[in-house]
Amino acid sequence: MPIAALAALTTGDAVADAATDIAGSTADAWTRAACRGLADAELRVAAHRLLTLAADATTTPDEREILGAAAARCARGAMPSGGEASTS
Repeated sequence: MPIAALAALTTGDAVADAATDIAGSTADAWTRAACRGLADAELRVAAHRLLTLAADATTTPDEREILGAAAARCARGAMPSGGEASTS
């Protein structure tokens, strides 16, 4: 996750609470995340929602663009390298 996302998600209690709600169902999914990453639908949706929240919460136009693009990439299941997430 880009550092800009972490900064944006901690800009205030309301944003942090929303991020906690979004991530709550995947909080213990470390093994699944390591094995499946964005190929896991629940993780992919959570990543997209968190990055969208971060993009909405940041006050920096450049960061909003970067985070918005990362959110869109996650929604497609695309990895940061540009490849698609493996479903195997």
